[in-house]
Amino acid sequence: MERKIKVMIVDDSPLMRKLLSNVLSEDPQIEVVGSAPNGKIALDKIGALRPDVITMDVQMPVMDGIETLTRIMIQKPTPVIMISAYTEEGANLTFKALELGAVDFITKPDAIFARPIVDIRDEIIMKIKTANKINVKRLGKDKEEELEERETKAREEKKAREERKEKAEHEVSLEKCRKIVSIGVSTGGPEALKEIIPHLPPHIDAGILIVQHMPPGFTNAFAQRLDTISDIEVKEAQEGDIIMPGRILIAKGDYHLKIKEEKFAYITRITHEERVKLFRPSIDVMMMSTAEHFQNRTIGLIMTGMASDGVDGIRVIKEKGGITLAQDEKTSVVFGMNKLAIESGYVDRIVGLKEIVPVLMNLIEKL
Repeated sequence: MERKIKVMIVDDSPLMRKLLSNVLSEDPQIEVVGSAPNGKIALDKIGALRPDVITMDVQMPVMDGIETLTRIMIQKPTPVIMISAYTEEGANLTFKALELGAVDFITKPDAIFARPIVDIRDEIIMKIKTANKINVKRLGKDKEEELEERETKAREEKKAREERKEKAEHEVSLEKCRKIVSIGVSTGGPEALKEIIPHLPPHIDAGILIVQHMPPGFTNAFAQRLDTISDIEVKEAQEGDIIMPGRILIAKGDYHLKIKEEKFAYITRITHEERVKLFRPSIDVMMMSTAEHFQNRTIGLIMTGMASDGVDGIRVIKEKGGITLAQDEKTSVVFGMNKLAIESGYVDRIVGLKEIVPVLMNLIEKL
């Protein structure tokens, strides 16, 4: 009999600990081995409970999720899924947690059940099973100081970056965008995209659309974080945004991202249609739309992530004459949807994370 995945729940709310425990216990492959109301108690229990995966509330008294996560990743690296509130502060703390080594996050159902726990049952169970397969790395003791220095440097460079962006905007051609890059990414995506986006030049000759599986409220904060550290413009896609060279549009959480052709420009369409393979936004939906409108002037890139979203999108891009890429196993946090895309036979080239930017620039020039 296959060994169950041992999960520890860390949350200051007794109700949330009970709800999560009830939901997880419904799955025969998962066993909740213990819980804790704050990080300090959690650290005392981890040695005895030896959990395979930990769910961690971001904001807690005594010792919060960020400090607890940091100590776990230094002392006993374990896959941690953050449980975050639908707030700007919650989003920013969650992204910091991902930088510190958390493998993923889910949004907390609120106190009045606007998002009941049953609505996230499939999501959290799937993420726990995925997290159990991830080999997390030990965190250096100077990681927090390194992050602080990086954020300080980013703030100092922001003014110069904004001046460069303003200049680039004046130089953007008013002609209809001729080439498109569509990127799909899930688990491990925020950190992977941080290794790519800041290295893309603002004069890149293609529009770029990204679907990163992420709930509403978080995609805007994520786009702003990327925009702060990049010369190229990055924003959350809104209805009617013009797709243009030198602009990256990230699909809005809980909405599909499509393209509509107008006389003088391609613009974005934001729809709330049914989920596809459990996901909204869907990589498949976005890629199929880019393939339909840009045909053989499309580059599709499928990156780290669980499940099979994006596999059909990659197939359609290839069938329309576009170019298809997949991130390799070595540099992927989860070799899931990119693995399935490769196995489908519709991927032209497999690339490591550090190869992506030079390969994209070369391909765009040749399109």
